[in-house]
Amino acid sequence: MRTNKMPARRVLLFSTALAVASTALSWNAISRRDPQGDPPRLPRNASDLAMFLRDKLPKARIVSTRADGQIDRSFILTIGDADEWTLRRLPRVANRAEEWHGTVLCECLVNWETAELYLEQWEEYSLARPPFVFFGDKELLAQINEALQ
Repeated sequence: MRTNKMPARRVLLFSTALAVASTALSWNAISRRDPQGDPPRLPRNASDLAMFLRDKLPKARIVSTRADGQIDRSFILTIGDADEWTLRRLPRVANRAEEWHGTVLCECLVNWETAELYLEQWEEYSLARPPFVFFGDKELLAQINEALQ
């Protein structure tokens, strides 16, 4: 007597396809929730950078370079207790970098050609992480560099 094996094969094929699809969907769902699997999202403007660094360096304080307190293209990051007026008036030159102890200027540049001038003038008190340049305290610059890795 001859038995019809066609329905059994179809059931087996359908079950296999269903198992593969289910596994793929589960893997996709797990991968999306895995924070280790996502590349870090680095900031692209000054206000995003300020929030990013505030989260990475919780002891630091963000001070706008503007009198109205807005963060447009630059801000000051400090772990010191100097007031805003004093911080905004710090000289941005390498030969007076000691005045920047515990403080860094963070700038987002539109034109990267100006960054080369800043970096040349600021010497070892500078850091470049396009589109950002930083000037100030060497130890704080190292912490910023590490946070942006």
